[in-house]
Amino acid sequence: MKPAKRICLLRDGPFPATLTGDARAGIIESQTVLILIRWEGDTDLKNKTDRREDLKRKGLKSTRHRTAILEILEKRTQPATAEQVFFELNRAGISTSLSTVYRELDRLVNKNLVVQVKLNESKKALYEYNRMIHKHYLVCLGCKKMISLDTCPLKAYEKQLEEQTHFRITDHKLNLYGYCPECQAKGLPHKG
Repeated sequence: MKPAKRICLLRDGPFPATLTGDARAGIIESQTVLILIRWEGDTDLKNKTDRREDLKRKGLKSTRHRTAILEILEKRTQPATAEQVFFELNRAGISTSLSTVYRELDRLVNKNLVVQVKLNESKKALYEYNRMIHKHYLVCLGCKKMISLDTCPLKAYEKQLEEQTHFRITDHKLNLYGYCPECQAKGLPHKG
């Protein structure tokens, strides 16, 4: 039988691991593998544990609200407003106030666990789980959909600017605005 593939969920994150033997029959060669098999079946438990560890590492208490906010943002494919997080908390049966959500989001942003995204046309801040990935977005002006870009188009330009100006660039923000294919099919933008 081929070695079974499993995910090694260590303290610092998921790493691929290969188990030898028949994992379904429970023939296990090390204590680490036993832990891996237990983790694989319960990713929610793993995620809650990781979020609690993240909070602890950043010097924050692991509260039900903070853990739930991180869980909501981590599962989303697009950034969320504080109001969206508030409604998702209530939908999950976690009662809280909108001001508490704002306060917790600010605290999580200050500790670099959550990233705040501001768009030009909106006065509302958006929040997303900090996956430690530099991102840029295509933003649809019609439906407000945000599409994450896989690469940074400014890396080479940033390096060139540093060489020309001797300015040390530490960050930049770029969002591109337009109309997604679905909104274009609906006739947006209106010509007139």
